Amino acid sequence: MAGAGPHRKAKGIVLVTAVLLLIMIRGNFWARQACLSLDILHADGGLRTQCNGFPGELAAADYQSLKVLRWVQGKNEWLAGKPEQALAQWQQAPEYAAAMLLNWVKVSPIQDAVAENELLVQALNLDPYTTTVSETASFRLFEDEAWELAKEAFTAVYQANPGNAVAKAALALAIWQSGGPHNKALQLYDEAVTAAPDNLYVLRYGLRLMQIGPEFGEKRMSHLANLAAARLPQDFEFTFGVANAYRALGDLETAVHYNLMALDVNPAHPWANLQQLELAQQLRQTQNLHIWQQQAIDNRVKDRPDYYRRLLAVLVEEEAYDKAEEMYCDGRAQGIPAAALLRFLDEDNRARLEHVACKSITSQKIIHKLARALNT
Repeated sequence: MAGAGPHRKAKGIVLVTAVLLLIMIRGNFWARQACLSLDILHADGGLRTQCNGFPGELAAADYQSLKVLRWVQGKNEWLAGKPEQALAQWQQAPEYAAAMLLNWVKVSPIQDAVAENELLVQALNLDPYTTTVSETASFRLFEDEAWELAKEAFTAVYQANPGNAVAKAALALAIWQSGGPHNKALQLYDEAVTAAPDNLYVLRYGLRLMQIGPEFGEKRMSHLANLAAARLPQDFEFTFGVANAYRALGDLETAVHYNLMALDVNPAHPWANLQQLELAQQLRQTQNLHIWQQQAIDNRVKDRPDYYRRLLAVLVEEEAYDKAEEMYCDGRAQGIPAAALLRFLDEDNRARLEHVACKSITSQKIIHKLARALNT
């Protein structure tokens, strides 16, 4: 295609450079800013840095630009397969680089789990002090069951900052899961929960230790249960997560207990209401079904086929066919394919909904688009 490729990119860089050079004439301060901006442009394009050695102390804005520059240069080195050079750049602004590494993993998920875990470990190495870094990195590593890697990484964090309670709790769980000494894990966890009894990650990892380790002990279990019970009703996400965990473990009655606690915090939450419907159906419970059903319908998550699939399944199970047809047509009006909506249904119910005469799906699409436009 004409104008595409490296020549177009080079023209763009030349144009931007010319504009920045005009700005540089305005004075030394603007020259410094422009040069840093040009460096960032060069670094992001994989070119060599041009600006170095301005005299005097950097202003706050200059320092922020320099942190961004070091992050971008390090990222380019990392992508070029040069981790040591990348780390050398990131170590010049370690806390900023650690936060950006976690943002990179969050915003642009990496398909290669090994590569993603390496970035998480680098973030921990760069910033063993900020609690949120240990929280996010531990959650991701444990999700991938990278127990040995987590044990090594959090051992380093603990050595660098023994006061990091989240790192202690994470290390305790990693030691236990990787077959390390249980007494060491429990000692670390006791220190963590004493130092940070309000931290949800410390409590979460304690609950996991409690579930997998009979050596956890009644006294420790009672203490943790009291701490968790005092805080769960105040935190929807944690409580809902505990409900999901017990459901995945097959303990449906305990899952109901925690899911109802989550609904006490946020009665209108669509996923919690939908899950409560599913759990009640599995346990053959009928009380309050109409309340959860209406909340799940009224607050349904638009443009999420997985939500509509589950909602249609529970409505059909309740033989609420009128509402099922309404939700089917609502999903179709938003452009969700019929196959995606009906995947969880048996052949008869799929055929029943497929033959529903939805009122002008095209018109409903237009209405939904107008509604979204008015809300933005």
